[in-house]
Amino acid sequence: NELFVGVVKHGLADLLHQAGRLDEALELSQQSIDSLVASGFSLGENEARLVRAEILQQLGEAPDNDQELLDIAEYQHQHELWDQLARLEMLLSERAALRGEPDVALEHMRAHLEAREKFLSRDRAMRLAYLEVQFDTRLKEQEIELLRESARAVELEAVAVEQQRQIRTITLVLAGLLLLLVSLLLVRTIRERRHFRRLSQHDALTGLANHTWFFSQAESLCHRARRQGRNMFLVLADIDHFKQINDSHGHPVGDRVLCETAAGFRKVFGEEALVGRLGGEEFGVAVIADSLEQVTERVSKLRAVGQDHLEPPVTLSFGIAEAGLDDDMISLRKRADQALYQAKAGGRDLVVVAEA
Repeated sequence: NELFVGVVKHGLADLLHQAGRLDEALELSQQSIDSLVASGFSLGENEARLVRAEILQQLGEAPDNDQELLDIAEYQHQHELWDQLARLEMLLSERAALRGEPDVALEHMRAHLEAREKFLSRDRAMRLAYLEVQFDTRLKEQEIELLRESARAVELEAVAVEQQRQIRTITLVLAGLLLLLVSLLLVRTIRERRHFRRLSQHDALTGLANHTWFFSQAESLCHRARRQGRNMFLVLADIDHFKQINDSHGHPVGDRVLCETAAGFRKVFGEEALVGRLGGEEFGVAVIADSLEQVTERVSKLRAVGQDHLEPPVTLSFGIAEAGLDDDMISLRKRADQALYQAKAGGRDLVVVAEA
């Protein structure tokens, strides 16, 4: 019986998956899919495909394309399989986060929470319906007992009082459990919201401020520097010949170089500076300093870190611009960009300071 075999293998694959025996689970999940497809049981097939997708994700062998998962999600949504859909949306969110797509990850996480809430709502409704039936049944049993045992009216009254006390106790306990569950869900939602807010503001690979967040905060930093009567400098930097690093050593090495370069920026400029990854191999620093010499001194230290401590060694080109009284972030960035372009055009591994 292909249907029976497919269902059993799907259950075993899920158990092996939870036990961490991924290779065995993967083989069984594929066998279960074949059996369920042959038997025409589409519900079981989609559940089995979800288990296989989770296993491939843990093994690091998941395909780049999410189309199969999106097709499963559409099927689950049409058939209101909210528990399975919540599980699938969580997987899609994790995959999007690993690909560095925070907006997509956030949308899937919202869909996960929505499906989970629908599942919980339906589950609560079923539990309440069960309690209502149970309560109604008990009342009917009491009425029959009263009719049969009218002589024991006093005793039955005492029993009814005790039952009512138990019902009140059960109701209070259920209300307390429901309140606890809602509180836990609220705390979890708040934590997840904070987590995804951070993802929306920071680069997933290096942990630095992303392009949008960097320039938003840099604008605020510039206003603060003017209120304090100090100078704000914008430093733009580019890793020289970064494509050659990826081509020669591979993207994992390129990613490590980006992370180590980001760590160098944080170490040299410190917590008081705003450091961001603006895209690809380009970095930015907004820092309040008393003089240009303080900034160029830190840039020199950073250049030494790149050439002496990174493997493979890297060089960076820098463009530095000091914010003038009439500068906004657009004009300041334009001057820093021009200085960076001059550093690249001049042979790279240079520091160019924009004219005031």
